[in-house]
Amino acid sequence: PASPHRRRPHHNHHCRNQLPNKVGNDDTDKHIVKMTLQHRKHSHEHATTNSFFPKRSSPPNNSDNDGHNSHGHGHGHDNSHNNTHNNKSRQWRFLLTVLLPSALVLALDAMYLANFYHGRPQTSPQTISWHPQTPSLSRHHDGGLDDDGHDRDRDRDRDVLRFDLDVLRNVHATYQGARSRIEWKQSPANTPLFVADQNITVAPLMATVDRRPILVRKQLLDDRKTRNVARNGKELGCALSSTTFVSHLKHHDLKKYQQKYGHRHGCEVCFQFSNRKDMTDFLSERQNKAKWMTIETNASTSTKCVKGQATVTSRFGQWQQEEETQGRRFQGFGYPWTVDCLLPNGIPELTCKEISKMQRNIDEGRVDGLLDIRFGTKLVIGWTGGTKKGNYFAVWSQWPWKAVMSHDDDREEIAKKLSMTWNDETSWYVPKSGEELKLAHVEGPGYDQTEYNGKPSIRSIDPQSNSKGGVHVRLLVNLYHYIRNAPGSTHIVAVVDGQAHRSYEYLTEALNTNISLLYRDFWQSLLSEINHANPTDLLPMHEDSSTTSHAFTDMTLMQLLRLRKINILMVPVLTPSPLFEQSVCGGQYQFATYLAARYSADYHVIMFIDGDTSLLERPQTQPLPSSSSSTQLKRTQQQIYYDRFFSPTHSTQCAGHRYQLIEQYVPPSHDTDEHLLQCTHDLLS
Repeated sequence: PASPHRRRPHHNHHCRNQLPNKVGNDDTDKHIVKMTLQHRKHSHEHATTNSFFPKRSSPPNNSDNDGHNSHGHGHGHDNSHNNTHNNKSRQWRFLLTVLLPSALVLALDAMYLANFYHGRPQTSPQTISWHPQTPSLSRHHDGGLDDDGHDRDRDRDRDVLRFDLDVLRNVHATYQGARSRIEWKQSPANTPLFVADQNITVAPLMATVDRRPILVRKQLLDDRKTRNVARNGKELGCALSSTTFVSHLKHHDLKKYQQKYGHRHGCEVCFQFSNRKDMTDFLSERQNKAKWMTIETNASTSTKCVKGQATVTSRFGQWQQEEETQGRRFQGFGYPWTVDCLLPNGIPELTCKEISKMQRNIDEGRVDGLLDIRFGTKLVIGWTGGTKKGNYFAVWSQWPWKAVMSHDDDREEIAKKLSMTWNDETSWYVPKSGEELKLAHVEGPGYDQTEYNGKPSIRSIDPQSNSKGGVHVRLLVNLYHYIRNAPGSTHIVAVVDGQAHRSYEYLTEALNTNISLLYRDFWQSLLSEINHANPTDLLPMHEDSSTTSHAFTDMTLMQLLRLRKINILMVPVLTPSPLFEQSVCGGQYQFATYLAARYSADYHVIMFIDGDTSLLERPQTQPLPSSSSSTQLKRTQQQIYYDRFFSPTHSTQCAGHRYQLIEQYVPPSHDTDEHLLQCTHDLLS
């Protein structure tokens, strides 16, 4: 579970190679911006001078205009009347020739933006790309110019590099409105209460709507065995997954947290209203029929809470505790506990889709009675430290609903796509071939680490820093292999939120760099293979020769990824300071849980691997029919995974699969991308 990237400090900061300078002329973009500004200016002038009225000469000042009207055109009206008449005439001309066209332009721009947002597909994470020179995570820009005058084309490079803004909004909402607290209990009753809440740190981490298809299936199966009220997923109770950091793992009772305290865990979704009548009326009719629904009300705050079924897990917790107990590592560390929650079925208002719709109505001011929606958990942990054994404490955590909304909260659609059998090709989750298989590689969360006052800390990023942020030093090498053996895949790069901007900035610079500078000894042969292959073919790895050449000598990594239909999704991971300083690998455990809950419904296969691991295909041979010779199979990663998991003829229908791991030591003197590519080339050949 612990990535070697984080275990080896010299791989993290001390031996990083500086990225080559960007190829290209920055003045080109500025020239385009100036041309765009001039074009817009002339467009408005055109709308002003070419009005709907017959063309006439521009009027001079007021005094000359009076004389012009009386003498030039021979009008015999009184000058004062002329003055008033001409002023009104000029006002109307100004309104019709200047303000009206400008208002129409603004209205059309507003309609375009509105249609863009409302027309955006809701089945994929809401993402945006920024200009490579000035990436910004602080504001959501929609084209136009940034503060430095750069042109920001909102669709530019969006098919290659994206940043998950839905997750970023969740992170911000968590910092702004999520809270955790401790409540100590004593057991047995005559034992003195151990009050030590000042010595324990608790913090709410990432929470999300749980979109795992396997959990949707479990809910449906359990519902059919009991009440049968979910209506094939239409009224499936909302599912949520959350993590809460609790310090002092060494004294947590990990053996009895389910058996002894399982009945004490809990979760709920609370709705706060502006008055007690609306609170009373909410779900009142449903409650009379759905006796299985448990509701608690707080009249003083006009809040109604619906209780859910909570499940608590501590993946890798016992291994980490043993490491600390035996004095090897993780001294004084805490742990991110996972609490999953299922709301009752059969209540239309308690589906994830409907609750998120209520939240959007609150945000957009469409409702008056409903003020706030929150998700809460209760985690009970036994204490084994010192002479206070037998005591336990409860950790209460709460998130605003904006902190848990995903890019698609319609879990009914997941229920509709579920397969009936392992090879049910009518289901979206069973691809018909390797070419149809949706594959994602995931790494992270990455970070740039240092020490501050004797403790591990996220490195402070200043404008003069040359840090790569959370982008792994091996990313460019791994992208080379994905270009070869995983065309059409997605690479998810998780980074700590405190270095998200720098990570995106560095990665954008890398993607806009010439591949001849990134892959000095292997780029020409790669392009030669691409020139003769289909977009979905496996590309073998060859070392460049002096006779090899290619026409696209100025191709960037961004263009090469686009050619192979590979996209990168950057995901910020909420990482408060206590979590990073007292947690394994900067909170990797919480992200593993979040990854499964958030993205499982979007892919057929997800590979969650260390950032310094290259996935290489193993050459296989197949005998030719009616011949003693054989041919070499050239399978991409998607084809390999399809054969293992989904193929009617090759799959073993097993859940567990084994892959060969070859670990190679890279001495500091050879810690370069060129040496690493040569290393994998020798291994493949």
